[in-house]
Amino acid sequence: MSSLGVKAAPLNYRTIETIAVAIRQKLEITGEFPANTLEHILQGFFGDTCPLGIKDNINQEGLTLLDGSGIYLKSNVYEDLTVHNEARARFTAMHELAHRILHCNQFANIAHCRGKIETFCDPEWQADALAGAILCPAHEIKSKVGMSVDDVMTKYRVSRPCAEKRLKVIKEKF
Repeated sequence: MSSLGVKAAPLNYRTIETIAVAIRQKLEITGEFPANTLEHILQGFFGDTCPLGIKDNINQEGLTLLDGSGIYLKSNVYEDLTVHNEARARFTAMHELAHRILHCNQFANIAHCRGKIETFCDPEWQADALAGAILCPAHEIKSKVGMSVDDVMTKYRVSRPCAEKRLKVIKEKF
């Protein structure tokens, strides 16, 4: 999904965090999110089929179809996710899952627009925020006072930029 000219219904950090907590609770997940089982998670969470496929003729690392019919990852990202459980691939897959959760089948809440899109209405910002919140839950990080960027990277298998962003958001917003 590209945020160029696309505006979603506004969401703030607290709402996104609430969604992330509900997802983790429903799936009974604590600690590291098992992103290498994304296809199983999609089916278990949504109760329908949302195929995870490989598509190399896309400009980005991943793509979520707005009608909810599929999530696609480039083959190298899919391999990094399923074979190597690599941090960047985990975030990309979770970002696409976040689009599925927040934006699919929400045509009434998605609008094309011109000009600058406010951060809280940017579907890319929303998907990034939800992906980070699912992968690195604020309540777990807050309960372990003094977690460093390296601690978050290790515990949740996320990249340095993801860990830095989550710690900053948790410090400022929660």
